[in-house]
Amino acid sequence: MASDQTTTSVGDNFEVKQAVSQNGVPFEVIARKKEIPAESESAAEDTPAASEAETVASLGNFADINVPYWKAANWSVGDNKWVKTANTPAAEVCITQYKLYYNGCPNIFSYTLDFTVTSDGECSFMDETGDVYNVSIVYPGDHSVKYNSDKPTVVAVKRT
Repeated sequence: MASDQTTTSVGDNFEVKQAVSQNGVPFEVIARKKEIPAESESAAEDTPAASEAETVASLGNFADINVPYWKAANWSVGDNKWVKTANTPAAEVCITQYKLYYNGCPNIFSYTLDFTVTSDGECSFMDETGDVYNVSIVYPGDHSVKYNSDKPTVVAVKRT
């Protein structure tokens, strides 16, 4: 679980939190710090998400992620376009869309996971290495996690 977070404000609407993953790897979260009117939400592209069968089949060693709260995901690094999560396990944990892409800045954080949630709570993301990135959600809407990983594909998501 992330600990010893450092928070910096970015304008009136967002804050940046420096955190540490479950395996001790630094990562960064960009989160809302206040409610923003719905019309400012990002619009999802019509990119279909992987089917549940494809997702479960792709888990490999993580197929035993049937522990409470974890939902299978197969979020590969893509091209910075929103992917809707309707009818996928991610929708069950209030994530409506995501995009995972390479930043091109390996000296800082190589990957960004942008995601939209419909409620507050704690979101956790597990990559292929088994590392977990925890995000505290105070306000629904768009959030980002910037991280480094040898295997950045998100294989499971959790909401508590």
